[in-house]
Amino acid sequence: MWPEAAKWPFSAVLWPDQVWGFCGSIHTPHKFQAIDEASWDKVVDVNLKGTFLCCQIVVEQFRKQGGGGKIVNISALAGRWLGSLAGCHYTAAKAGVIGLTRHLAHELGPEGIYVNAIAPCVTETPTRHELLERPGYKEWALGEMLPIRRWAQPEDFIGATLFLCSSLSDMIVGHVMMVDGGWTIH
Repeated sequence: MWPEAAKWPFSAVLWPDQVWGFCGSIHTPHKFQAIDEASWDKVVDVNLKGTFLCCQIVVEQFRKQGGGGKIVNISALAGRWLGSLAGCHYTAAKAGVIGLTRHLAHELGPEGIYVNAIAPCVTETPTRHELLERPGYKEWALGEMLPIRRWAQPEDFIGATLFLCSSLSDMIVGHVMMVDGGWTIH
């Protein structure tokens, strides 16, 4: 049975031969003092707790199938780089996904279960429209922060995810791959 978290904006994708990728993404932009407990709980539950619960289910399935497998969690640039406009609760949750990924990689690696994450930059999706249209943000982000001079699209993350799911990445364990169009070179 899928955990309660699976009812939120969350996806779990199965590829052949024991490979899973997880993505939870919800945020409510607020300044620190404006975040109420319900907002904090919702953001942390979807982005961190949902990833944790799904990892538990998948690891159980990997073990039933004889062990081994790959998990790719989805963190975010906010989890590694100060300056998220999505609020401290989103930043904390995505940093938590990185910590969870590294811990699981250490704990599960001896079983042949390799856990990594990707950390995308802000992505052009309907849920990010308000952020991308903030006065001055587009000019700053596309003019100074993104050397490729365009917003990330969801399909931009397929290559990194497929690589981490392939045998080509068997020596990459506990890694967070930045898929950010060059944002973090600053």
